[in-house]
Amino acid sequence: MCKIVDWVMAVCMVAAGYQDWKTRQLPMWLLCLMSIVAAAARLFLIRELAWSAMGGVAVGLLFFGISKVTKEAVGYGDSWLVMILGMYLGGRRLLEVILTATVLAGIFSLIFCVFRGWDRKRSIPFVPFLTVAYLGVVLL
Repeated sequence: MCKIVDWVMAVCMVAAGYQDWKTRQLPMWLLCLMSIVAAAARLFLIRELAWSAMGGVAVGLLFFGISKVTKEAVGYGDSWLVMILGMYLGGRRLLEVILTATVLAGIFSLIFCVFRGWDRKRSIPFVPFLTVAYLGVVLL
């Protein structure tokens, strides 16, 4: 059975995915809200060891490093969102979400390269794929 917090995060993820798709930016207020929800859930509701959350945050910090090195090919907002999800989901479940999102983004890109003539340098927002992956991994 899914917790209410899973659904709150799902609604926030859908809003973030929509914003990222439309504007290629994530609203600061939404990231702050998600950070508060994730931190509160981790402190008061989740009974797992703190190591799990630290592993998830470490993955988010790795994404920040990738953002820096690639000059924001992966945006800082995406990295912050990954860190939030890592704090909430823990390292293992976060990696499931990231792997699923990466596969979905790859399939989407391949289809659009073949049928729409996109080139390799075209960028796509990552948060919509994170959203679909979150919904699939956490809620199903």
